[in-house]
Amino acid sequence: MRDCPACHGELPENARFCPHCGEKVFEETLTCPECGAENAVDSRFCFICGKAFFSEKEKAGPEPHSTPEPEPQPGPDLNDLFEAPPLEEIETDISEKFTLALRHRIEEEHDTAQLETYLLHFARSGFKQTFDFRIRQLAEQVLKFRETGQTHREKRLLNDAFEEALDYFIIHYCKNINTIPLPDAILKYQTIRRDKVDLGKMIMDYLDFENEPEKVFTDFITMPVQKLKNAGQTFLFPQKAERIFFICDQSLLGSCKEGFAMTEKAIYWKAHFEPAQRVAYDALDVVRREKEWITINGLFFNVNPSLNLKLMKLLKRIKRLMNDDA
Repeated sequence: MRDCPACHGELPENARFCPHCGEKVFEETLTCPECGAENAVDSRFCFICGKAFFSEKEKAGPEPHSTPEPEPQPGPDLNDLFEAPPLEEIETDISEKFTLALRHRIEEEHDTAQLETYLLHFARSGFKQTFDFRIRQLAEQVLKFRETGQTHREKRLLNDAFEEALDYFIIHYCKNINTIPLPDAILKYQTIRRDKVDLGKMIMDYLDFENEPEKVFTDFITMPVQKLKNAGQTFLFPQKAERIFFICDQSLLGSCKEGFAMTEKAIYWKAHFEPAQRVAYDALDVVRREKEWITINGLFFNVNPSLNLKLMKLLKRIKRLMNDDA
């Protein structure tokens, strides 16, 4: 008797759904020889470890009425030592890297305890089949880079492709799994270039303040004058003519002496009992989640779990935009 891959409960013979958790069960499965995971019978790659199951030749099967000839056993050809690996080998490598990237994304941004649920959801979603085709496209681009001596472009290509694919999968396909909802508007900024982006609109779309409890000011004419002064005296020190997109008040009594703001050039903030901080967008380095808060270039930042996650994603996107010309 088989076990359910989601909850590990026993499955009745010929079951289409698990009686314990309701998860859909593959009628036919393909066992990964690398990690033992059960995959859909038509899978090209294992959803757990990224192992490629069949090469294109293996899928096609033997040619009809053909007698296999013994393979020649030539000696080593030194000219082949530095040739690019076959396309299918590159596909397998990309698939394995993407699986690691998916694991890292869940561990960094979501609930680590739900990791297996996300992986199973990926295996059963229509997205996986679509991404298998994308893997072939990426492999062809990587092979071209290697053949033309442009290997320095390979890492950037894969990083950008993985970021876009992971955002699309998690935001579009995992709404019922995510503990922190992420706005769909994030997806429209995936392929936009630095010279085409409306930075102010992108910032507001990412942070999605309409679904947050924090007090935010975007109209500084109607904002109470004393609050604006307090922000300007404690943490918001923009350059002359530097456009301010918003000010978020995090002070306990609503004085706006603590909080954060974003301008066209930098993020400014001040937490309780912490000094005021400023990080320019072109100086962004590492933005990381640490327990219930995040760090920006090693500096403590905290609002709430939802805004922390959305701001982390936003700053990483801005960093990628800043590197467009790199």
